[in-house]
Parts: sequence; structure tokens; C-alpha cells
Amino acid sequence: MNDTLLDSTSITDSSVPEAPPVAEVSRATRILKTVGWVCFGVFCLMLFTLLKLPEDRIKAYVQGSIAAMLASKGITVTAERGYVSFGWGLSYVMKDVTLNFPPPTPPSKVEKISFSPSILPMIFGRQGGTLWLYNGDGHLSASVSMKGTMLSGTFKAKEMDLGKIGVLPLAAGIRGSAILSGEGSFDGDQAI
Repeated sequence: MNDTLLDSTSITDSSVPEAPPVAEVSRATRILKTVGWVCFGVFCLMLFTLLKLPEDRIKAYVQGSIAAMLASKGITVTAERGYVSFGWGLSYVMKDVTLNFPPPTPPSKVEKISFSPSILPMIFGRQGGTLWLYNGDGHLSASVSMKGTMLSGTFKAKEMDLGKIGVLPLAAGIRGSAILSGEGSFDGDQAI
């Protein structure tokens, strides 16, 4: 038996790699990361709260504007459901809308009305936007613009029954029905 003592400092094993030095995260870095995430969370909470907050005011404004415009003709509007949509831009949607005309004209129903205002023209003093009407199998889309009392726009319709939605009594003062399919434009003065 060979009793040789080996010095532990003289043995080196090249097969075991040395561990890389571990960088310690300072306390200040951890605190800054935590504060940053908290600030980001508060910012997101405020942003999404502000996006949701004006819905009631917008709803009241739009329904009030529609009611005021139609009140001069003796027409009242009620909607079963109205909401603001932020989908492909800001729009206001009303579902199951009832238009009540002065007697003897019966009330008319519209399944869905959607209006999206044009923001850029508002800077130049024009009001307008895009309107969509859906009723039964028919639908109508119109892009309207107004400055003062001058009104202009274009429309595209497919099998829209103008008698069912009450456009003929409103626009021409006649009772009847007409099916509108196609495209067109209109210009005029509301004051006349």
C-alpha cells in the first residue's frame, strides 16, 4: 500500500468549468423596476377609465341633438339601446329605434342606426360623418357634411324601404313606400 498524501492545492481538474460571476441586482434597481411597473399600471388604469368615462355624456349629447333636430318637425325618437363604440373609430349606435310622427302617420321602427362623426372637418367648422341604417334586408350608408345650413352628402343603399323607416313622410310629407337601391348624392339648404 502506498500511503501518499496529496496536497489539495496541487490537484486541478480541468473538466469542471468555473461558474460565471453572478451580478447582484442592487436594491435601487429592484425598487426602480417596482416603481416603474406601478406607474405603468396606474397610467393604464387612468387611460382605460378615461376612454370609458365620457360614454354617458356622449350618449346624452347625441340623443339630445337628434331629438332637438327632429322636434321642430314634431317627431320624437326613442331607442331601446344606445351605446358608444370605439371599434374602427368612435361611433354611436342605437338599436330598436322608434320614430313617432305627428298623427295620423303611424310610428316607424328602425333596427339599427350607427353614426360616426368626422373629426378632421370639425377643425374647419364643418359638421358631418357617416351614417348607417339597417332595417330588415335593407341597409343604407351615407356620408354627410354640413356647414351652417348647407347640407351635402353621398349615399349607397341596398333594398332600403323608405316607407318603413319614415323617410318619405319626413322628407316629402307624403305617405307611401319606395325601395331604394343604388348610389347617389344630395346638396341643399336646410333653411328652405
